[in-house]
Amino acid sequence: IDGNYGDGLGKLSFDVDTSSKKTLSLDSQVHAKVSDLLDHQRGDWDASVKGKLDAFPLETLSFFGLRRVKGTVSGDLDAATGTHVKPHAQVKLSAEGVAMARDRSGGARASLDANAGDHAMTAKVRFDQADGFAEANASAGLAWSGPLSPTFDPSNGPAKVAAVAKHFRLSALQPLVQ
Repeated sequence: IDGNYGDGLGKLSFDVDTSSKKTLSLDSQVHAKVSDLLDHQRGDWDASVKGKLDAFPLETLSFFGLRRVKGTVSGDLDAATGTHVKPHAQVKLSAEGVAMARDRSGGARASLDANAGDHAMTAKVRFDQADGFAEANASAGLAWSGPLSPTFDPSNGPAKVAAVAKHFRLSALQPLVQ
């Protein structure tokens, strides 16, 4: 972890290394005057975060209370908002060998692709198992009443959700719903 603040710019970096490589890297920046925040003034500000995962071991998450999950996750994330920055977020992740601790099947694959922008959001998640799959898609129009205040706005697109599954074992979702 490395961080600093000066002249209205704060930076924070967070990295996780394994014995062979860096598996998680997060970098964030905040442009804001601390005096404006302390005085409850509405000064100009913006914030961003970028991240990269490279075969990040899901077993590491047991430290945070998510137990019995195996596999690795890779991908990117990018998000920003502020008084002069159009809000956006993009996450694209894929996981390999995802399994519960007792699962002997060799694991499943999973992917997440989500985007939120100025006027819309979309998301797609998919789980592939050896003999089945499940997939869900969602989209909706958005409007922003402030940098941190998105709302659904049908004039920018209707809300839609679709899901399909075939021979999907629900036990794969157990860590997410406990």
